[in-house]
Amino acid sequence: MSGMSLRRQSNKAYDTLEEKLRVDILTGRLKPGDAIQTETELAASFGISRNTVRKAVNILVDDGLLKKVQGSGTFVAQIDEGLKGKKAEGVQNRQILFLSMSSALSEECGRATFLPIFENINRLLEKQSYSMLYSQLGLDCTPPVSLVKKDLCGVIFHGELPPAFWSNHIWPLPSVGLQYVNPEIDCNWVKIDNFSRSYQAVRYLKELGHSRIGFLSNESKLFMPRERYEGYLKAMAMHGLKVEQEWCITWQRQRCNGILPSERGDVDYWPYMKKAFDGTKPHPTALICLDDFRANFASAALVKHGFRVPEDVSILGARNDLRILPLSFTGFNDRLDEICSEAVRILLAEVNGQGGIEGQTISLRPEFIPGHTAVSPASVQKK
Repeated sequence: MSGMSLRRQSNKAYDTLEEKLRVDILTGRLKPGDAIQTETELAASFGISRNTVRKAVNILVDDGLLKKVQGSGTFVAQIDEGLKGKKAEGVQNRQILFLSMSSALSEECGRATFLPIFENINRLLEKQSYSMLYSQLGLDCTPPVSLVKKDLCGVIFHGELPPAFWSNHIWPLPSVGLQYVNPEIDCNWVKIDNFSRSYQAVRYLKELGHSRIGFLSNESKLFMPRERYEGYLKAMAMHGLKVEQEWCITWQRQRCNGILPSERGDVDYWPYMKKAFDGTKPHPTALICLDDFRANFASAALVKHGFRVPEDVSILGARNDLRILPLSFTGFNDRLDEICSEAVRILLAEVNGQGGIEGQTISLRPEFIPGHTAVSPASVQKK
């Protein structure tokens, strides 16, 4: 088993602590050399015994993510350092690197995007007797040691990777990119079909009787929100529906030291939504949101200002992986587990010389799931 396994055993009391520390380390919130809290502090914070804390910490030590220094405490390990001594003889040429970019994983909480990618890729590679290494590419684009040494047989990456980085550090290793397709990077890609997602959303809402359909997403300059917004505009035109500028509720948040901060707590979307719902013009009777995360904030803002969801405004959302959390809104399963599976299949075929078509971009259509947050507009219901 790879030292980077992201196994989750929810029947164990230490699962929550183990997962929290693991995600904090792998997303860079805890950096190499950082000391974690003491056993006593962690026990108090999570409401568990010190013995339970010790079990969780020992698992992460065994996985090479933490290291204990006698008399000093427990610290976050260097990933490559943590993996040293864990490689069985000959395993070096059966290692796959998963490389993530800060710009991709800072958009959402780790549980929604980060863990499904890890669990799926790691599980599939282990079945084929491959080990998975992990590195998060920082803003300085310093390559991980494993890439410098080329101690790998392939790379899967997620996020908006600079083309020069791919050319200088990944090529000619077999590689597959997830989601963020860049035509300047000549590798295979697997992604969700963002146009199909927008098209299905508009079609469904039109069938319910909606014609005033809006689109809501922050991070409007990033690839995925931008592609879904463009898909919305095209789908509206294809269905003969008018788009008012006020219904296009898109904005880009400011970065802090180059990174998008997490949106947590009582975030207010109303300043961005007000232009569409201030009463000066007929408001949208439906909103297509980037995902459930944004849909939740949009719904809260509408309710706070006297709108009923879905009676006054229907809302569509989406989730990456329904095995972790069900949809909160009518919307889409973005099939992240199947995207990861297809990426692993393509990569291992190339690694093993089994050929296949080069230069593929495989798009999976999202699965629409009816729910309770989209109904016919009031004007149709009254007829």
